[in-house]
Amino acid sequence: MRRIHLARCCTLLPLLSAAMLYAGCTGTPQQSTTHGTEEDSSSTPGPADTIAKSMLVGTEWLVEDISGLGVIDNEQTTLRFEEEGRVSGITGCNRYTGSVTMEGNNIRFGPLASTRRACVQALMDQEQKFLEAMEAVRAYAIDAETGLLHLTKGEATLLRLSRVEGS
Repeated sequence: MRRIHLARCCTLLPLLSAAMLYAGCTGTPQQSTTHGTEEDSSSTPGPADTIAKSMLVGTEWLVEDISGLGVIDNEQTTLRFEEEGRVSGITGCNRYTGSVTMEGNNIRFGPLASTRRACVQALMDQEQKFLEAMEAVRAYAIDAETGLLHLTKGEATLLRLSRVEGS
């Protein structure tokens, strides 16, 4: 039997209502804080899934942190949510593309394909950490206060990203 978490219901219902009201007034959904794990999402997509996906499709994000280790500032690592089910970006060294699946607040990337350009060792190390983190990600959350996208596994934030202006 599936247990419904009271905290999640109390968090999502007001956020969903606010997002729907905001979308009706402006034509675009409002970003809200959402959290999820593999165990607590419904297998049937609902209105919250549609709103969450629409907040990501067509957006580009700049990676600000990889597993709490920061990033090399002068080479940007990006993540772009293309049409539903596709992602692309730059690792700081190479370009990549791949698939993404989202259900509720659960998210999985892969497989990802990338170019094989050689770069300085520090960038190649960062690229490897980024690609490993992308493979391990299982959930996402958009912080309503900061607008940051957190890609997580369990309680650990593996990637923290800020939205690129104009996307």
